[in-house]
Amino acid sequence: MDGNLQRLALKLTCQYVPRPLLVIALVALCLTNTHAQKLRDILSDSKTLSYRDYTVSILVSRDGKLSTAAVKRTGRVIARSVNANGPFSEIFVHTRIGFVSLLGKRTNQLIIQQYSGGAHCCLSWRIYDLYPKFRLIFDSARYPIGDAMEDAELIDVDHDGQLEFVHQSNQFAYFDGACFTCLSLPDVVFRFDRRAQRYLPANHVFRRYALRQVPFDLEQLRRREDNPSEYWAYTLNVVLRYIYAGMEKRAWAFFAKTYGGRSNRELKNKIRLNLRTDGIYRFLYDKGAKRPRL
Repeated sequence: MDGNLQRLALKLTCQYVPRPLLVIALVALCLTNTHAQKLRDILSDSKTLSYRDYTVSILVSRDGKLSTAAVKRTGRVIARSVNANGPFSEIFVHTRIGFVSLLGKRTNQLIIQQYSGGAHCCLSWRIYDLYPKFRLIFDSARYPIGDAMEDAELIDVDHDGQLEFVHQSNQFAYFDGACFTCLSLPDVVFRFDRRAQRYLPANHVFRRYALRQVPFDLEQLRRREDNPSEYWAYTLNVVLRYIYAGMEKRAWAFFAKTYGGRSNRELKNKIRLNLRTDGIYRFLYDKGAKRPRL
């Protein structure tokens, strides 16, 4: 980050960020330099890939509409990941695979990425640990991710030797009639939980990282007070970042202050209704939900 951007970030921090977020915004200057690896730079489009006693083969149906990743160990098929592809799939690789060191172990993990068709939708991911036994540790179908313009990333947010999986939530894509690129697609961080032995939503753990864009959103709000649609978009940005960070009360307090009023109660109810089907929100807030300590 150059000097001018640093000075701007510091200025915005002092003027627009609530006191509890001052430190968060400052640390964001460092977090922007955290190295992230794009999945497109890691995964392979090879038809066959091997690692130790594992082999993954990609099979495509004759009509090109079905792509299957078959996982074999010592020659025996132990898992299949099948994906039906849409009308735009001929310009994309249906299935990509990679053996990647994610967990700081001596052995790698298997990532299977599959594309189901569309201009920007949809990608799905399954991640498997291989040793001492083969097991699924992440299934993106449980959460509203995979429909976004940006590639998924692997990043060691807390520098503990384990890589977090990051992609954007599409829960509010096309919300209330807005275009796909008009509203918020906030980052969602998934961290491997040793107790649960799988990747789980962790924005509430990595709040500094998850809220690093709030100062920018607040500045855009100040600049767009005369543009109702854009003002609303940046309001929703902040609301969702707070909610995913486990700060729902602050999210609604911000909404009331920035976009409140009797006329917007209906909009708030629409947001809440949409969140009810959000796997990330339910993981964080549903009563009785089992949330392993991260």
